[in-house]
Amino acid sequence: CIRVDVASSAQNKGVVRMAVRSASKEWSPLFVFYTSQDARVSLEQAVPLVCTCAELVGRGHRCRFLARGAEVASIVGTFTCYASRPVVERVEGLVEAMTSSVEESFGALVEAEGATSVVGVADAYATAWSAMCRRHGVAYYATFPGPLRQLRKVLARPLFSSEPEVRATLDAAVAVFASSLETEVECFSARVPENAHLVRSFGPAPASVPLGTVLDGLDASSERGVVVVACGQLTAPGLRALYQGLALCRDKLVVLWHVADERVFERARLDDEAVPPSADWFLPVRDSRPRLSVLASARVLCLVASCDWADATDALCCGVPVLALPLTPDQRAVANYLARDLGVASLLDSVDPDCREKALPTPPDKRQPERFTPADVAATLLALSAPDSKFHINSLSLQVNFYSNKDDFGSSLVATIIENDIDDGTLAHAQADALRHPFDPDQDAIIHTTTLTSAKATFFGCSDDFICAR
Repeated sequence: CIRVDVASSAQNKGVVRMAVRSASKEWSPLFVFYTSQDARVSLEQAVPLVCTCAELVGRGHRCRFLARGAEVASIVGTFTCYASRPVVERVEGLVEAMTSSVEESFGALVEAEGATSVVGVADAYATAWSAMCRRHGVAYYATFPGPLRQLRKVLARPLFSSEPEVRATLDAAVAVFASSLETEVECFSARVPENAHLVRSFGPAPASVPLGTVLDGLDASSERGVVVVACGQLTAPGLRALYQGLALCRDKLVVLWHVADERVFERARLDDEAVPPSADWFLPVRDSRPRLSVLASARVLCLVASCDWADATDALCCGVPVLALPLTPDQRAVANYLARDLGVASLLDSVDPDCREKALPTPPDKRQPERFTPADVAATLLALSAPDSKFHINSLSLQVNFYSNKDDFGSSLVATIIENDIDDGTLAHAQADALRHPFDPDQDAIIHTTTLTSAKATFFGCSDDFICAR
C-alpha cells in the first residue's frame, strides 16, 4: 500500500506519479475471473472474460479463471475460439474447476495472496461475486456482455428494475467495459457512466489471430465465397428451409455450418433432401460458435446467425455482413440495430409470435416453425454477399473506421486500460478504498429498503412529510 502526499505543483505531481509507476512494477496482482454462466446469457457472458484473461496472460500477468465443474469444458472451448495458441496451450493451468463453493474458493485465494494482491474481474450479472469482492475488500472490474442500449436500460431503471444489484455492481467497479460503438451513443442519446469504457468488441484483433485450419477442408481452387452459419436453435422446418435456401446458392457460395451437435441435421432430416450435403459445397463443423480466425478469412462473405451481441461484434470487426435469424427480443434488438442504424445486416422473420417476449429461446420442439422460405434465404444471401452490395461496403467502412487499429479496441484496449490503472496508481487506490469500506450486507439492505419505500411513497403521491415519517 503506497501512501503519498500530493503536492500542488505540477513538478511534484510528476514526481509522485513516477514514484507510483516505479513501485507498481514490483506489484504483480492476481486477476481472478468468474462468470455466473446462467441459462439467460450463458456463453455471451464468458466471451468478454475469456478474451480479457487471454490478453492479460499473453502480456505476462498472473490470472486464474474460476469455473464450476460443469462449465469447465465450455470455458476451455471459448479459450480455444478466441485465444492465441500459446495461451490455449496453458489453458489447463488457467481454468480452475472449483471443488467447493465460490465463496470458499475465492476466500482461499484472498487468504493465500492477500486482499491487496487480488483483483476481481467478472461480468456485470455476477452480482453475488461483486458483493463477495466487496466483503473481502477486493477491487474488481466488470464487463457488460450486451450493447449500450441494454446497459442504458439497467442504469435508467434502478428502482423498479428487476436488476438493481447490477447497477450496484457497475457503480462499485473500478471500471466497466462494454463492447459498444460510439454510434450507439449518437443513436440512442445514451448516458455513458463515468467509469465505463466503450471498447467496441472483446475479441482480439483479427489480424493477430492465425487463420483457422477449418477452411482447409474447402476447395482452395474454388472462387466461390464462404457463408458461415451458426444457427442451432431453429425448428426442424426452419433448418430445412435454411438448408434448402443455401443449396440454391451452391454454385456461388460454399457453406461452413457450425453446430454444437451434428445430430441436429438428422433431426431436421437433411439427408432426405434432394440436394445432399457434400464436401463440394457443404462442410459441417462441430463447434457451436464461429472462431474469429474463420470470420477473418477474406473468403468469408456473410455470417448467418441468431445475432447475439458477441456474434455482432465479431462480424463487425471482421467486416462481414450478417443474415440475422433472431429468436429472442434481445437478439431482435441487436439485429435491428445492425440493419437499420448501421446497414450491415438483413433480417428474416424467425420468431414465433407466442415467444416474442421471452428472454430465452423456446425449445425448437415447442414453438411454431419459422416463417422464411428457401427463396427468402437465397435472395437475402446473394444480396448480402455481393461484393458491391451496400451491406458489404458498409461493413468494410465500419471495419476501417472502428477496427483498423488493433490497439484501439477489444481485449487489447481492455488490457491496456488495466495496465494504465496499475501504472498510475488508480488500481492501488481502488484496492485501498475497498479495504477501508468493505461491503456490509445489512447496511446495504437498509439502503435498498429506504430507497424503495421512498420511491413507492412518491409513486403513490405521498408527501415528503410522509416519507420522513416512514
